[in-house]
Amino acid sequence: MISLISTIKSIYSNTPILTVRRFVGGIFRVKRGLPASNNEWGPLTDLPDYSFLDGRIPKITSVGQKRRIIDQYMTTKQIVCLSAELHESNKKLKEQKMAAIEAEKALAEKLLKRKGSRKLDC
Repeated sequence: MISLISTIKSIYSNTPILTVRRFVGGIFRVKRGLPASNNEWGPLTDLPDYSFLDGRIPKITSVGQKRRIIDQYMTTKQIVCLSAELHESNKKLKEQKMAAIEAEKALAEKLLKRKGSRKLDC
């Protein structure tokens, strides 16, 4: 009995617990990279229920599908915004490094330079 309790504790201590729903077969699904529930994402929920033979695109069929499309759009918009900020910060960092190198070169040119022969017999 004690070994059974210790095994259960070790199993549940190694699994991330985010919601109560996960215990309804969700641990099995999460370990395999699947959503905790069947209807969270995937081709059955993201794609329309039907298609036209002439190539027309079907309209949004459900409220959940519309919500997922909006969520995906907002996530994509945020990714594009953050990648643009990252690109700008990398560009500014390169400019700052180049300015520091140029300032160092200008300072080195302003220093006093040696004159005359270096070989002095004293």
